[in-house]
Parts: sequence; C-alpha cells; structure tokens
Amino acid sequence: MRLVLPVLYLKESSNYKLGTDQELEMSDYVETHVIFYNIEVIEPLKNKPDRCCVTASGHIFDVNLSMKEVDKKIMHQRKSLLYGGN
Repeated sequence: MRLVLPVLYLKESSNYKLGTDQELEMSDYVETHVIFYNIEVIEPLKNKPDRCCVTASGHIFDVNLSMKEVDKKIMHQRKSLLYGGN
C-alpha cells in the first residue's frame, strides 16, 4: 500500500497550550503530506469528526481527514490494485 495523507503537526510556538485549558485551533498546526506504506489502526478524534488518528510503525499521526475518508482511500486503492484501475 502507498497512501498520501495530510498530517497535522503542532507548531512549536503552540506547545504551551498543551498544559493549559486553551483550545487548540487549526492555526496552531502545520499540515504536511506524508506517505504511508503500512497503516495499523485508524481511530476517530474525540470531538473532531473531520480528523482522525492513524497509527503506523508504532507512531500516532493526527490526520486532517475523517476516519471514513481515510478508509475510503484505502479501499479505493485496494480495489485499484485488484482490478488494475485508477
């Protein structure tokens, strides 16, 4: 499998919010596209239905797609591999 997903990384300047009651906003993150070759687990993010957590090689990634969208991409890729389509 080869899957490109938009991963969110917390900006260093926003790390201080983790120890407070301040809500993290999208402006606190940097989005980078990451290539995954193996995904072990996909979980929804609590109170954020438009994002999910992807576990790969023992690391957890905050993905800027819903769990359903990531699963759909995986299923589409598997179908393409099986039938040779795009």
